[in-house]
Amino acid sequence: MAIDPGRRPRLGPVLLALTATVPPALGVLGLRDTVNGRPVQAIAVLLGYEVLVVLAGIVVQAHGELRRHWAAHLTEAVGAALRRRFSRYGRRYRRFLAEAHRDIDLRGPAARGVMTMDHLYVDVDLVPPSDPAGPPRSVWPLLGRSELRALTIIGAAGGGKTTLLKHLTLVLARNRRAGWPVGAPRHKTPILLFLREHGAAIAADPAISLPELVRRSARFARAAEPPRWFDQQLETGRCVVLLDGLDEVAREEDRRTTVDWVQRQIAAYPGCRFALTSRPYGDYGWPPAPAGAVRILPFGPAQAARLLQRWYAVPGREAVTDGFRPADARARELLGGLGAGPQPSELAASPLLLTMSAQVHAHRRTLPDSATGLYGEFCQALLGGRTGIPGGGRELTLAQKKEVLGALACHLMEHEVRDIAPTDAADVIAPVLAAVRPQMDPQDFLTSVERATGLLLERENRMYCFAHRSLQEYLAASYLARSRRPEPLIRHLGRDWWRETTLFYAAQADASPLVTACLERGALSLAAELAGRAWRLDPELGRRVATLSER
Repeated sequence: MAIDPGRRPRLGPVLLALTATVPPALGVLGLRDTVNGRPVQAIAVLLGYEVLVVLAGIVVQAHGELRRHWAAHLTEAVGAALRRRFSRYGRRYRRFLAEAHRDIDLRGPAARGVMTMDHLYVDVDLVPPSDPAGPPRSVWPLLGRSELRALTIIGAAGGGKTTLLKHLTLVLARNRRAGWPVGAPRHKTPILLFLREHGAAIAADPAISLPELVRRSARFARAAEPPRWFDQQLETGRCVVLLDGLDEVAREEDRRTTVDWVQRQIAAYPGCRFALTSRPYGDYGWPPAPAGAVRILPFGPAQAARLLQRWYAVPGREAVTDGFRPADARARELLGGLGAGPQPSELAASPLLLTMSAQVHAHRRTLPDSATGLYGEFCQALLGGRTGIPGGGRELTLAQKKEVLGALACHLMEHEVRDIAPTDAADVIAPVLAAVRPQMDPQDFLTSVERATGLLLERENRMYCFAHRSLQEYLAASYLARSRRPEPLIRHLGRDWWRETTLFYAAQADASPLVTACLERGALSLAAELAGRAWRLDPELGRRVATLSER
């Protein structure tokens, strides 16, 4: 019979069979008289021998299987380690981050085009809440402190929290030798996660790992991750993990779950640095130990002047900002209008309000006297131009556009989300749009607003969101104020997610129902803040709030 040369003969079963038969047979022949004299003992010895042979065969077979398994496992592990060590994924991932956060898309009546983060970014000052009168600090030395594994960065709406984290990501991703910030950690891989995008996933599965979330955010890097590359980076302490917007996880129970999840990640990766941003309200068990908290200070005159000079210095900006005067001259003019000095206007206190002021001033040559008025002027300037909707018939008025977008913003607030699918957004605005312009397609309206104004953005996952959460809050409040509907705000009174919307409403409508509800529920601080911003308030309520506040 021919033997297949490609098949290796299996000698194990043959040797086992010979071992089980030959020695007993030889023993019986050699010890015939003993076997005949003691047959029971001989049979017992023979059975014991056969059991040992079977056990030995099992051990030999198991050893072979284990050897093949561990050999394959070792080969796979070595291959994965070599792919991680010699792959170029780390460089590609850093390049992806640098490209994603390098530019700032400037939208508005006096801004068109792209500006680099390097040109526009102005560093913010940080102070610990426990020492508000202490010297301002930079974020880099805080991140470089080995004993401080986690840092909470607290800032008001529009205070520059997200821009700060993007700046950190950009610097760490480039890892340049020249101009390296003092105290900054070297050779660290930055990880930037926007918690509003992952809060639902964490709430649904609190056991989800940090590497898994990072892989989801890095799916646009256009490069295949080597096996467990992010796991190894985190396990060896080579990462700075930046988590933006705890306050944008709307539901309080989800927020607490997210904080617990972050604390577990800090414990799981003790060699890494963590930084988390949030608005300054809410107590969710953060920061954990060992961690520190710092607060972003409002912009001072020097920071405001620097930001405006850089904003006015964008190439091509002269055509829409009145002639060819130097950027510093235009910046001084605007700062003069804002009252920049020892006690500057609130419009100069944050990067968002300052850039909005520059846009409105360049467009209208006048400035409102409050932040709420600035939001209104800014939205009017953005929506004032023609949207060019094909087949839409007569152009919508500014008030009609604001009404439609206000309905969308109110829907997002009610559902406690920032993002919405285009088809869902079209369904939300369809009834409002049909009331003002029946022949206009809702999807065409959304597309035109996204392309022409920048109020709406379409992100990589093809979801719509407002350009800034504050714009969503303002438009929702305006929508409720025009219809004189304080009921949703009263229903959600005291909830962090609705706080800014409630304040925006009070500045545009009669705040008496809101202040009354606050007093009934013992929310005196919120009642005082609403009274201070109220467009209209019952005098008796105002006196009552003032009396209670003096106690």
